[in-house]
Amino acid sequence: GPSVRKNVSYRRYEHTCGHRQDVSVANMRHGDVDCAGCGQSWTSKPSRIYLLDFTLPDLPVIKLGFSSNPEFRMRQVQIAPEVTKGSVLRSVSLETGHRAICVEKALHSHIKAHRPDLIVPPDLFRSDIRTTSEIYHRHGRSYISALLDAVEAGWDPSTQTSNVA
Repeated sequence: GPSVRKNVSYRRYEHTCGHRQDVSVANMRHGDVDCAGCGQSWTSKPSRIYLLDFTLPDLPVIKLGFSSNPEFRMRQVQIAPEVTKGSVLRSVSLETGHRAICVEKALHSHIKAHRPDLIVPPDLFRSDIRTTSEIYHRHGRSYISALLDAVEAGWDPSTQTSNVA
């Protein structure tokens, strides 16, 4: 049926175990799906939404993302750790990787819609951090932390109709 996230690229599917989840139509077509209830991949294992801090040579930034191991992810994205001096500011535990990626994508959409001024253009960080997006100006820390507080309190941004693609 229709997805909970109100996105036409997704449908709600029910696995044989009874677990229901939104899955992109493209992933379903290619068989790139694992049940977040009974599956064995990252989608079904506990995960976290994280907020990382980096001191780039010309700009202090933060990164919002998801991973089952934020400390490893922080080390993974740094090209020269002795220069960028990354640290994990906080993480919010979620029951599954599937849930974490849904919430993470919705948070990025929310920020893009409500605080696009926080988004750092890739040209300013690509020589220091291995990612193409999800980097924000450090002065947005309190705003993004408030969003994470809301997620911890039960807010589900992936069910909002105001998401921006």
